Amino acid sequence: MARAILSADEIARSSRFVRPRDRDRFAVARGRLRMVLGAELGVRAGSVAFRYGMRGKPDLAPPLDRSGLRFSLSHSADRALVATTRHRAIGADLEALRDVRSGRDLARRIFAPQEFEVLDRLEGEAWRRAFFRCWTLKEAWLKGRGDGLTFPTRKFTVAIGPGEPARLLHVEGEPDAPSRWSLREARAPEGFLAAVAVEGPVGRLVDRSG
Repeated sequence: MARAILSADEIARSSRFVRPRDRDRFAVARGRLRMVLGAELGVRAGSVAFRYGMRGKPDLAPPLDRSGLRFSLSHSADRALVATTRHRAIGADLEALRDVRSGRDLARRIFAPQEFEVLDRLEGEAWRRAFFRCWTLKEAWLKGRGDGLTFPTRKFTVAIGPGEPARLLHVEGEPDAPSRWSLREARAPEGFLAAVAVEGPVGRLVDRSG
């Protein structure tokens, strides 16, 4: 059913995946994105058209872009997250909790020193949840900026201490960034963590997964 509303380029992209399961997951996630955006815009899901930035970040193509609707899609394993807002940049990330090979060495390489210090005090499941909490918050912010992983992950810091609310603490060379961006953890299925980054203040996140 999802493939019926995809564009020719989306079908072509899905065909590049080697494993059928990955092709299906891509198609379902893009189909769900189209349905969410179509409902928000009051148009058919199959008529939603996209344009892509220099680093591949999708936005609505004209004339739908005049609506001011902004969005971000993330999928992990067999689940997907679609986040939307109006007239502001947004990024979202969803990650399945899983084992991390060479976890502490990896964390030391990809996380800021302050983040690694928090992680290094934890063990077992607490460490794994903190690792993915940190990663989802960082990835959501990078996607909101439209940078993907081109902006070094060690050059900005997010709050991940026990009981500490999610927020951007520091960005190297951008002292005003923490005041311009809001980070929130989003509700996720059992075994997953999710985060959303929005440029500007955020009130209540509305969950329409039901």
